[in-house]
Amino acid sequence: MHELGITHCDLSPANIFIKAGKPYIGDFGCCHFEGDDNERRCCASGEDDFLYSQYQAPETHRKSTSKITQAADVYSFVKIAVEMLSIAETAMERSLILCKTEAFLSEGRALSRVPEGGAKEELRRLLIAGLSANPVDRPSLSQLRSVIDALPL
Repeated sequence: MHELGITHCDLSPANIFIKAGKPYIGDFGCCHFEGDDNERRCCASGEDDFLYSQYQAPETHRKSTSKITQAADVYSFVKIAVEMLSIAETAMERSLILCKTEAFLSEGRALSRVPEGGAKEELRRLLIAGLSANPVDRPSLSQLRSVIDALPL
């Protein structure tokens, strides 16, 4: 998708579909194309849908004037990954993880499904960087994928 110059801009668990054990991304109604003028902000915003706006990068919200890039998808992917790799037994725990993702990562309260070791620490470092307010400071999806692929899950 990114290789084609497309930023999904609305990644959340609701837009990830599983078929035969393989994940697929759907709902491209909010996507941006490389070279777009970025006049249009992404679909959801904090005032529209609180839960799904928790997955969106700050620059995608309506009041932002920042350029939307593929780093917005990195931010969303990090939120989804932390939620999936952490144990949240109740809706309240899930909400806390989403609202305070960076604190959970920094304090070591996230990634409870990931075995201890060097790869976990590298993943934690990249995930924290993926939540940076500055899109330029976020890692690429390929950097995240290489660390995730190396995990003994």
